[in-house]
Amino acid sequence: MFSATISKGIVSAAEEFLAKPVTIRVNTNRIEPKNIIQNAFLVAESDKEELLLKLLTEQPDLNSVLVFARTRAKATRIRKKLCAANVPAEEIHGNISQNKREKTLLRYRKGEFSVLVATDVAARGLDVPEISHVVNYDLPDQAEDYVHRIGRTARKGEEGTAITLVSYGELSDFNNIKALTKTKIEEIKSATAEEDSPIQSFF
Repeated sequence: MFSATISKGIVSAAEEFLAKPVTIRVNTNRIEPKNIIQNAFLVAESDKEELLLKLLTEQPDLNSVLVFARTRAKATRIRKKLCAANVPAEEIHGNISQNKREKTLLRYRKGEFSVLVATDVAARGLDVPEISHVVNYDLPDQAEDYVHRIGRTARKGEEGTAITLVSYGELSDFNNIKALTKTKIEEIKSATAEEDSPIQSFF
């Protein structure tokens, strides 16, 4: 039984279907690619869409972007918001057929649109070498999944950037990620936060 990450669900499945399994973990001391610049923006949950749009439209080097959303409904909402702002975007998640996902990925690899919005389930096993940026619109449920997400960029020795949008309710999850990765994540105060917002004191 193989898995890129070992979540509670994977452990439960192993216990149910395997008899006395032996666990082998590979590269446990090197859990994130060295060529990834990691940034985190402190932002109110209600301001995430505005900040994402600002990042995508004001930074020309964001030309091949993978955005992770927690739910299928949110992935659809983000994609519609981007398209309404003339940012070419598509989505893949569990509500979309495998055939349509494959066609969307083929178009993404060809550069026919610049932003792919996905949930964790649909993003497993993605192999798109040219992804320049990964954006965590929502933090994953498991800190280990953060490593899996950002690993979609900086493929084959290339450099990449991972951007994480952190709201007040995600602070605990973000601290877990920092403790797991033990690498520098540059923390940036979002300009969308109000001057008296408690978000500014997160870090």
